[in-house]
Amino acid sequence: MLEGFYKERDKIVQACIAGGISSTRIYYSENIIPESLPAVMITLHDEKDEDLASDGYQDNVYHFNLFTIVNAQDIADPDTVLVTLFEAIRAQYKLNKFHDFKDIEVYFSRIDSVREVRILKSVSLPGK
Repeated sequence: MLEGFYKERDKIVQACIAGGISSTRIYYSENIIPESLPAVMITLHDEKDEDLASDGYQDNVYHFNLFTIVNAQDIADPDTVLVTLFEAIRAQYKLNKFHDFKDIEVYFSRIDSVREVRILKSVSLPGK
């Protein structure tokens, strides 16, 4: 039952690793504060039913939020750092799945109430 969930999430994890994120900096909860940056958080966005498969069963399609987080403290151009990292992950995701991310939002934040960070939020578009 969870096979589709893990399969889809693992594709994003592999794209993150191939795009330059250490596996120790990949988190699955928005409640965890990364100790080191850059980091990513992968959380479930939603699940939708697809049309009936050839065997007559409904297929579930999982969409995930990908939060790409970089240091913005004392960085002259954190947007360039953020977009460069995200595009490296995105290129790997497209290469492996032939799909993309949508609904991209970028914002400043602080973690630990001190460290300034730049965050890019995107939603996965699963492939077949």
